[in-house]
Amino acid sequence: MCETRVITDIEMIMSIGLGYVFSDGNCASAFTEYFDSLDSLDMIDWQIMSATMWNNTPTDGDRMRRRAAEFLVHKELPWSAFRGVATIDEDMARQVSAVLVRAGSHLPVRVRRNWYY
Repeated sequence: MCETRVITDIEMIMSIGLGYVFSDGNCASAFTEYFDSLDSLDMIDWQIMSATMWNNTPTDGDRMRRRAAEFLVHKELPWSAFRGVATIDEDMARQVSAVLVRAGSHLPVRVRRNWYY
């Protein structure tokens, strides 16, 4: 399990002019669709994104694919686009903070256990 996550947002990506696409589901699926305009954000299943459980059900066999929607930045995300780092627990937060300090960064590190599953 990945125990750290870098935090950024769409506003930051737009403000520095990075190219992006986003999908309505898992990018490995043959029928996932891709979009390059924020006008299409309604194609994301926001209800399932905020759900605690997103397993497929007998009435909806596509929940897991939709929950794996991605926002992808072209080529690379520069360090200046990072707003912080989220970790799974306090121990990992201390480790990440120490690495960031050694690298001369003052990005905030926060524990966000509910971001992990």
